[in-house]
Amino acid sequence: MAYFFPEAVDSWTDLIENNNVTVASWSLRSKAEEIRKIIRTLREQFNIIEESLQKLSRIKSIIEKKNRTFAEKRELINYVIENCPDVDVQRWLNLNADSEDFFHLVNLFNLVKQKVEQEEKKRGRKGGRIDLVFLAHGAIESRMIPASFLQPLTSITDVLLYSPWNCLLSAEAAYSIATGVIQLLHRIFECSDPNLCCNPDIDHQPFSLPNYWNSMRNSGNNYVPNIMVSPVGAPDDKAFEDFIALEKEFGPPAAHRYLIPYLHPGFGRVPFFTVTLALSVVLHVLENEATVHLAACLGKTSPETMMEENYLNGQYAYTVNNTGMSIHKNTLNGCSLALLAFFWTDEDQHTPTVTD
Repeated sequence: MAYFFPEAVDSWTDLIENNNVTVASWSLRSKAEEIRKIIRTLREQFNIIEESLQKLSRIKSIIEKKNRTFAEKRELINYVIENCPDVDVQRWLNLNADSEDFFHLVNLFNLVKQKVEQEEKKRGRKGGRIDLVFLAHGAIESRMIPASFLQPLTSITDVLLYSPWNCLLSAEAAYSIATGVIQLLHRIFECSDPNLCCNPDIDHQPFSLPNYWNSMRNSGNNYVPNIMVSPVGAPDDKAFEDFIALEKEFGPPAAHRYLIPYLHPGFGRVPFFTVTLALSVVLHVLENEATVHLAACLGKTSPETMMEENYLNGQYAYTVNNTGMSIHKNTLNGCSLALLAFFWTDEDQHTPTVTD
């Protein structure tokens, strides 16, 4: 309409001007003017769409680069700020524009993008909603942040946490989160280290445990503890070894769910919201939406860390120190998952390789 219909409108106008004026011709001329206005508006909208597509293509090319210039990094940060509705996230980005952690995470999730595209090509579909499970060591700080911090762009539809605050997570529970088989009735709470704990078993049972998982989308602008995540897979990482053993025992990989281990080496300890921020940018370019599932401990950074226990009990649930959440091992029968393992072969340049 915007490019070919104007010729027809012009011919109508010429016809009216060169022939006898009638009520019908005046009506037609009026309609022609209205159509001209619509066409001008359409052309303006087309130009906006074209500019947006060009910018998105440019951002996609920056994301896919292994080495980015300072100007390209700034361009990517500015793009995220423009598309982020959360003022707190915008402020963080402005203050931390030079942070290499964010761009290392973008590199990691660019690999996720490639793997998702491969799987979608096999299944003959593109886009839509997916489930991503982030596996890491975790801990909570006394610092509180808005829950919306964990959903910086609309490409992340929700972030789900599984254990109460100040609660550790067993390898069995983490694996069941990764496979998606965990149910609320599967939860078992117990003392994680009887040798260091003076609390009786009854004290490790959460008070008024909700009958749903801790959804950051539902939490909205309510505050939650800042979650710090650290890599798994170090040589002495018994928990990750147990996780891999469970994966080998309970079935071969399947492509219905995507697991992202935050693997050592190449990464350090970072706030979880930087993880979801980098992930949301890549998903935005990929034209996917994802629910992010965190498989990590949510215990305090140290036993002495002071938390707002009453508030956190109200936000979801809170447990005493040394509480762990697990499940019965027989719950895992028949489990399978798509295990995406990412290893950094050059720690300085952060050049990744991928193994299934």
